[in-house]
Amino acid sequence: MNPIAIVIRVLVIAAVVPLAGWAFDLATTGGDKSGGANIGAGLFAFTVGAVLAFVWGIVDGRRTGLSFLTLLGRWALVCALAALLGWAVLWLREGYDVATAMSDLTSLTPFFFATIFGPSVVGVLIGWVLRRTPPPDPAAPEPA
Repeated sequence: MNPIAIVIRVLVIAAVVPLAGWAFDLATTGGDKSGGANIGAGLFAFTVGAVLAFVWGIVDGRRTGLSFLTLLGRWALVCALAALLGWAVLWLREGYDVATAMSDLTSLTPFFFATIFGPSVVGVLIGWVLRRTPPPDPAAPEPA
């Protein structure tokens, strides 16, 4: 596995997901925090992450010459690292105590992993199948 490809995927996902949530929050509330948490921003951020992983999985499945299991392993590692990076950034930014940080590690991190890993696996599978399907031969006779 190419470690640079893994690092690029981790950094892009770890950057795009919170930026999407922040942009959605800014667009819908204008940055006003007096109304509490903006659940829509979180849902939008996770949706953007899932769509990004799905599309990138299709591209990986089609363009790389790697086997399906290798791609599956790559995306499992990418999702695990992105989830842990997201947890670490959240913990450092919010300044939680250790008990809250451990709670987030056992609840938020697996959730983030699943929301990215599931769509990436489906995307890899679709891309891998599309790559394996040979194009029709124009010189072949038509079936009777």
